[in-house]
Amino acid sequence: MSKFKIIILAAVLAGIYYLSNQPASQSWELSMVITENLFYIIDVVSPAAETSIGELHTLIRKSAHFLVFLLLGFATASVVKGKGTLQLRTVGIALGICIAFAVLDETHQLFVVGRGAQVEDVFIDSFGAAIGIGVYGLAARSRNRRRQ
Repeated sequence: MSKFKIIILAAVLAGIYYLSNQPASQSWELSMVITENLFYIIDVVSPAAETSIGELHTLIRKSAHFLVFLLLGFATASVVKGKGTLQLRTVGIALGICIAFAVLDETHQLFVVGRGAQVEDVFIDSFGAAIGIGVYGLAARSRNRRRQ
């Protein structure tokens, strides 16, 4: 297991913790800046689009959950894989770690000002992690085939 992979995994975990530790107002403001910029781009590209800024904001926030846990799944799989291909047992271990972290992350948010825990977010996080693990498995298989 390379130190670089562990550093990447630690950085992803720290990033998730940092974002989850933001008070609700700060988290909302960050995602709203992204939403407003995307809303503006959509309006310029397609002025006739009937896009609600509220719906877009929800989509941005839920997509952030999915994407950061996709990165976590990828990084976790790379650390627990070891040598060779990604085995079913390794996939289970990596997914278990990611789901446990998703549950801990949502639980942690209960103690952050204005935040709360949402079971829906655990499912979104878990799905993102599963996709990240799958992408890692496909990338590892492709890399192994090129080497042979």
